[in-house]
Amino acid sequence: MIQTDFQLKEEITKLAKITAEEYIQWNKTPLVRAGFVICDEEHFRGMKLSKELVETKCACYVLVKKEGILRGCMGTLSAVENDFASEIIRNTIAAVSKDVRFESVTAEELPLLEYSIICVADVVPVAQEKYFSADNGVSYAREVSSADN
Repeated sequence: MIQTDFQLKEEITKLAKITAEEYIQWNKTPLVRAGFVICDEEHFRGMKLSKELVETKCACYVLVKKEGILRGCMGTLSAVENDFASEIIRNTIAAVSKDVRFESVTAEELPLLEYSIICVADVVPVAQEKYFSADNGVSYAREVSSADN
């Protein structure tokens, strides 16, 4: 499982920020190679990735906010890429450019953006009668018995 310590959180957030900047400003997609993020721009070279990002496969959602208001959100329920770093890169690009609810992020907005990454644990099947549609997605209803009180 992915560690959730402060240093790893900073690294994950930095990777999303750099990915968005590189993609929006230069139309470049960062690549993960031998534990580093590599792109044509010099500021990308040498960003060493932690073992958790390179050796772990994990689905995630990337949320992008501008001044506290949602600006884009995309992700996967099951990992698509071979490592967590590549999953973050893929979903960051989707969040800033493919979320149909919003126009693509512009270069002028980049300094105002905040990034949050949510790691998605293994999906567990739920019986259809246990969930219902809600305004903001799907909600799960847990039956409460007298033994729970």
